[in-house]
Amino acid sequence: SDWSSDLCSSDLAAWLVLDTQRKLADAELQGVDSVEAWNSVCPDAIRLSDAHCMHVLVRNFHVAVRHLKAEDSALSGPLCSCCNLFALWWMRESMGEFMESGFLSSTQCSLLRQAVSGQLVAVRTDAVPLVDAWDHSDRLCSLQSASTMGMSMRRFLPLPRPMSIP
Repeated sequence: SDWSSDLCSSDLAAWLVLDTQRKLADAELQGVDSVEAWNSVCPDAIRLSDAHCMHVLVRNFHVAVRHLKAEDSALSGPLCSCCNLFALWWMRESMGEFMESGFLSSTQCSLLRQAVSGQLVAVRTDAVPLVDAWDHSDRLCSLQSASTMGMSMRRFLPLPRPMSIP
């Protein structure tokens, strides 16, 4: 698969660093007190932090999936679909940042939305193998999904079969 989304997230984080640095320098050149200048760029620093964290998450998810592929794990395909969806979804949610930085055009944004829709189909197809990795019956999953959202997932987490999940 094409991991251009990982490269874009790295480029976006780098662009945000330069943009935040430029705004901080401009404020200081205008004679703004350094503390006030820093306070004025705090929202930009948060955007930068978000972009960096997403880049690290996408990169680490990709590395884990690549490791599973090397081991010829049955979960590599479904998790690859999830990884692609995660990266594309984040790019779609941050589309304004990508457009402002010049990394995406309006045509590419349209293609990105289409890619998310296509990846949702792939993940939906892989839902059964992913759930089966935890060795829960369909009846149990139905009962659990009727529980309060969030609480049902917490009950699933400690139960994966050791041979299915790395």
